Amino acid sequence: MTTTPTAQHTPGPWNVVDTSDDRKRLQIHADAASLIIVASVHSVHDRIGQANARLIAAAPEMLAEILAALAEHAAEQHMGGDCPCEVCERRRALLARIEATP
Repeated sequence: MTTTPTAQHTPGPWNVVDTSDDRKRLQIHADAASLIIVASVHSVHDRIGQANARLIAAAPEMLAEILAALAEHAAEQHMGGDCPCEVCERRRALLARIEATP
């Protein structure tokens, strides 16, 4: 892990907007001023649809936290960065999966 991945998505914050139309959906907007729609979630009158919309809208903040953790780990030179302990091995494997995620 030599580099930190950069975001390749519409920047946040994203907001959940109730379209209040007869299609019963929520939209996730990237910017209220420009009305960029990132996603639509249907069946919003149930708790699962609303929870899905909130989860999608939180994605940019969650990614920022993951990238911050990745940067913190990269800066942490525990035993020169080659520590063979189980905790460090698991952390390196987790961060490799994060880096590999588009």
